[in-house]
Amino acid sequence: MLVPVLVGAVRRGEVGKALLSYPAFFVLRLLNSAVMFKAIVLELLLGRSFSTYEKGH
Repeated sequence: MLVPVLVGAVRRGEVGKALLSYPAFFVLRLLNSAVMFKAIVLELLLGRSFSTYEKGH
C-alpha cells in the first residue's frame, strides 16, 4: 500500500508529506470501520433504515 503512494509522491516531490500522512490512513480506516459497523447494526439488527430522516432534537 505504501509503494504506490511513494511512487506518486516521488513524481511530485512530496515524499516527506506522504510518509507523514501514512499513519493517518490507519486512523481513518478504524473510524470508517466503526461507522460501517454502526450502520450494519442499525440497518440489519435494529431495523432502522438510513433512507428516512430522523431529527436529532
